[in-house]
Amino acid sequence: MALFLRLAEPATGGRISGEFNANFSVPYLGFEGHAWLSDRVMLNGMAKYFPRTPSYQSNLTDIDMSFLFRRENAKEAMPIEWFGTLGYRFLLLHGEADNAVSEVRYSGPTLGLESHF
Repeated sequence: MALFLRLAEPATGGRISGEFNANFSVPYLGFEGHAWLSDRVMLNGMAKYFPRTPSYQSNLTDIDMSFLFRRENAKEAMPIEWFGTLGYRFLLLHGEADNAVSEVRYSGPTLGLESHF
């Protein structure tokens, strides 16, 4: 994962800015699956995890659960199916590189549109 961050702030006499650039190598072990709950509703689940080790100075936790809703029951296979999604995601990436520590954290509800083809 490559992380690049540029911050700038107005100050008296000009602008103060700085940059941070780091690459974190994060392999992971994960699984994903889905199950039809009815003709129109599918449950999707995904989890990825990798703990910090002496070789890798970063760790990753990514969990996503969502319901997919389609408009109508398809009588035959469609080339592209569209779904509305409603779910929850937790993502935590923590890494260390060149005496700098970075942490990306996201958790909360998700709402979207998804297609399967």
